[in-house]
Amino acid sequence: MADDPVVDRETRRPRVSRPTPSHLFAQRQASELDPDNGNEPVRGRATRVIPALARMLGAESPPMEEPPGARASNGAPSELPPDLVLIVRADGTVLFVNRPLGMRAEDEVIGSDLYEWVFPEQHQTVRDSLARVFAHGAADSHELHGLQHHDAEAWYECRVSPNFRDAAVVSATIIARDVTRYKQAETALRSEFATIRQLFDERNADFNRLSDELAHRARATDAEYAALRRFRHLIDAAGEAMFITDARSRRVVDLNETAARWIGRDRDEVIGAEAHALGLEFLLLPDDDADVQFTETRDTRRPLILDGGVHRRGDGSTFPVEVAVAHHRFGEDELILAVVRDVKGRRRAEEALRESEERYRALVEQSWDAIYVTTRAGKVVEANAAALALFGYDAEEFVGLDARELMPQADDIRRFQREMAEGGQVDDLDVHMRTSNGDNAFARLSARCRRDASGRLSGYQWVVRAGPAVATAVPAAPAIASSRPPRTRPRDTVLFADHQEHVRDEARAALEHGGLRVLSAETPSRVLELFDAHQAELAGVVVEVSLGDPAAAEVIRALRRQDRAIAIVLVSAEDPFAVAERFSEVGVTAYLRRPVHPLTLLQTMRDIAAGLATPD
Repeated sequence: MADDPVVDRETRRPRVSRPTPSHLFAQRQASELDPDNGNEPVRGRATRVIPALARMLGAESPPMEEPPGARASNGAPSELPPDLVLIVRADGTVLFVNRPLGMRAEDEVIGSDLYEWVFPEQHQTVRDSLARVFAHGAADSHELHGLQHHDAEAWYECRVSPNFRDAAVVSATIIARDVTRYKQAETALRSEFATIRQLFDERNADFNRLSDELAHRARATDAEYAALRRFRHLIDAAGEAMFITDARSRRVVDLNETAARWIGRDRDEVIGAEAHALGLEFLLLPDDDADVQFTETRDTRRPLILDGGVHRRGDGSTFPVEVAVAHHRFGEDELILAVVRDVKGRRRAEEALRESEERYRALVEQSWDAIYVTTRAGKVVEANAAALALFGYDAEEFVGLDARELMPQADDIRRFQREMAEGGQVDDLDVHMRTSNGDNAFARLSARCRRDASGRLSGYQWVVRAGPAVATAVPAAPAIASSRPPRTRPRDTVLFADHQEHVRDEARAALEHGGLRVLSAETPSRVLELFDAHQAELAGVVVEVSLGDPAAAEVIRALRRQDRAIAIVLVSAEDPFAVAERFSEVGVTAYLRRPVHPLTLLQTMRDIAAGLATPD
């Protein structure tokens, strides 16, 4: 019966104890070709199976390269073949092996499961490869990292070829070549390549960064150069002549085109020349004792204005100039910048303004109408001779006077305020006016608003045309000093009333710092109590008022009933004209806007106290 390498014809079971016919055939041929080894064990003969098969096929077998370790220590060739050859079934049963694996000989390996020699994580790779070979009848290959129970650290390149019988694949031959050294070389090469690649990427990044930096610097340099050219163009096109002089050598180091055009000389010719040798009729350098030092609030030197010079044109004509001189330091260099401006337009405007003011003053002084100017609060700041003559005051008495004291009737004040609020001016308002001696007279009043340069209301200008005297038409209010005997000792106490403690504390600190004594009150009853106790010492009373608070009006009326001459100052956050209209009948000395500045309060009470004295 012929040998069946696959199954036993009687039991239909795999014969794992018998080698396959091809194996037996190869062994027999190897014995016949090498009779000297007839008694050699199967393990030794297995090394010659592949060359014997090659000679049987009539081909010369090339000498096989011996892998590392293929020779014994004495230099003789090793008895193990370089490649591991296995023949396996589709289910992985080993039918043939050409050398021992691990501690097991060939006959112990034959019949074992191929997957006993493959690590679990590599099972699927081997299964897929065998499946493709048996399914398609074509060779396949894969790599294994180590064999279990044999060489766990080695790498094997496995070539899987189909074995046919009657055109059917009955087994597969696996030739596993040890490629560990190549794999190690590949790994070392990959590592070296990764290192080289990293170095290349780093150098490339450095190169790109350097290129970007150089490009940025080039752009910055171009932008800076363009900015300098633009700045130089603007400086040259300026209407002012500019000279830069070295502070030590007194020589010109630069100038703009306007300066060169003014003096009629080439720019290169002027640079390097001494400033005093240019023959200019205005100064480029300040005197040695001029103050052009650094200040506490600037990092450049404060400009010094040199006025009074002129510039002479080429035709001999001149125009006035103003020179602004500034001292600058650039590193170790000290330079002086002189900016020369043509000021003939400003001089003409100043002269025109001066002439206009002189004409205005002449008209005001020569007018037969009384004309005076007040602040927004009503204090007189200027008056012509006709106003002084009409009201009987000298200039020192009239300036600083409250204009409401010139209008004794509250109705006249209210009509004036109403017309000013409605139309922004008052024209020919018939009112009663009071002179310095207490007499009253009819007058026709006109007023206009005065505004500052920003358009804000700064005060009023009044024009009064006198009418016939009517001394008995309106009872004259008693003069401030008429209810008291002459005083010789000044009063220095102020009664300050406010509902907020911090306001009272601030007022006390300001007034006491100015040399005045302060009595503080937080309620109307406390005001009256302190007034009764210290009336003889009081220079005045400061009261916080509100248009909607009737208690303040009652307090002021009570104070006025006890002392008609006491100075009363009202403090309010509401409209001063509305407050003045509300409290005009009680005779108020001054109105202050809340919150009051401490210096304003102190100056007001000082002025009041300076005119008061108590009997010895």
